[in-house]
Amino acid sequence: MMKELKNGFIQTMLGSTIWLLLLSTLFRENRELSYEYIWTIVLIGALFGLVFGIIYPYLWKYATYPAIINIISSTLVNTVLGFLAVNLYDKTMFNLIIPYWWCALILTVIIHSICFYFYTNYQNKQLEKELNSLI
Repeated sequence: MMKELKNGFIQTMLGSTIWLLLLSTLFRENRELSYEYIWTIVLIGALFGLVFGIIYPYLWKYATYPAIINIISSTLVNTVLGFLAVNLYDKTMFNLIIPYWWCALILTVIIHSICFYFYTNYQNKQLEKELNSLI
């Protein structure tokens, strides 16, 4: 489990950092990137790696919490770290979207609930196939 979570973190962090650097070089008005800005991008990549490489896989694959706990905890982590990443990237953008934090929270709860429903259906079908192959 630890090896899988470590690999997930590294892959997600590296992929999201490269993705953010690529987008920044393509769409940023100021063509010169400072070291501080690059480290900010790396920190945002680390946040992505934490959420999508460690927390989500742990909650949805390994944790034995009830569904409502998984949904609430993943929603809170996603929302808080998402707003933190936006704040790190651009404070003006953060100030623009922070009044709508409750909309983001409600939308994230709805999306996590839907995803949990489909994920458990998929997981049950895989378990059914595995059990049928043992017979």
